[in-house]
Amino acid sequence: MQGAIRREVGNRVDAIASADSYLSWAASGKINQATIVADSVGFARYTEAAIAAGDLKALAEKVSKKLFALTTMARDQSLEKLQRNLVNTLIVRTMYQENVVDKLIKQEVTSTESESWTNVLRHYWEDGVKVRCGDKELDYGYEYSGSGQMLVVTQLSEDCFLHHIKNFCEGRGVAAYGPAGTGKTETVKDCAKLIGVPCFVVKEGGDLKVKFHIVDTNAWVCFDEFNRLSAEDVKIAQEVMSGKGSFFTYNPGFEGRTDVSGVPLAGIEMFYPPYGLINEAHLYFEGIHEGEKLGATLVAIAEECNEKLSNKDLWSKTPLRQLKAIVVATGALTRKYGDDLDDTASMFNILRKLAGIAEEDTVIYAAIVNKHFPDSKVFDE
Repeated sequence: MQGAIRREVGNRVDAIASADSYLSWAASGKINQATIVADSVGFARYTEAAIAAGDLKALAEKVSKKLFALTTMARDQSLEKLQRNLVNTLIVRTMYQENVVDKLIKQEVTSTESESWTNVLRHYWEDGVKVRCGDKELDYGYEYSGSGQMLVVTQLSEDCFLHHIKNFCEGRGVAAYGPAGTGKTETVKDCAKLIGVPCFVVKEGGDLKVKFHIVDTNAWVCFDEFNRLSAEDVKIAQEVMSGKGSFFTYNPGFEGRTDVSGVPLAGIEMFYPPYGLINEAHLYFEGIHEGEKLGATLVAIAEECNEKLSNKDLWSKTPLRQLKAIVVATGALTRKYGDDLDDTASMFNILRKLAGIAEEDTVIYAAIVNKHFPDSKVFDE
């Protein structure tokens, strides 16, 4: 399988320069993983050429057009599951590429040696894929990673990739710590995908000694909620972590079975991701082009509702689930009525009918929604 993925990445890299359009190129691949890596190779190539030519603004326009095209493709309801997974992952990666280019422009980067660029996890095709991040270089592993989607890439994600790869290359055990729901384990898994190695997640329970045979492979191992392990299992984990791809996540606020503060790990603290960026991605997944604006608007409405409405649980208990439900409903309404209802009007009409608003809050809630959508009209189906 590794040989097949390597050949397919090479074929995809060769094809990207001569393709009629980006979408035709993306749709013609045989292995999603190879297409995603080749896309990253192309981005590194184009970005370094733009830096050298002093033409990053032209690249920014090109990346924005790519994101628009992918969002249009996402609106197609005939996409099969694997096709949709590819489109959504390319959307996530393109959003990140757009943010990278914007940062390079704002910081007036004129050299490919700038840390603003070198700290990005990058792929290069040099008779095979090389992965570079900071001052580290790895050969891409070509291990099949499936077709699952990846998390939205934030500045903290970028910092984590740099931290994880640096410490992995230097033979240290790596820890990510923070509250539940901050993406500690998923970020480790995404980093492993980006360098082409499998990542096995080890949870408490069972015989850890039996599980440790995977450490002798090329795989990364992530010990999830490390401080929930027994003292004996923590000792076993310490025995195998030196010089291996061993990662540990834990929630310092959880009173676990074991104090792991003395375990020598290179740690990085993780925080809750910005909901606006996640909403933006989900809006693009639904084929809604105004993802950035509407994602931010939705967060602003949620925050104002938390302050002013009596039912705090509606938004604060499971905020991402509630926000995603609104986004999905907005996408469905937009697709149903096409040009008769634009993206902004679709979200306005979904929000004005939102279930769960207490009777005493209806006037306040309507005022909040109308304030954020001053020009939208009521649309009765």
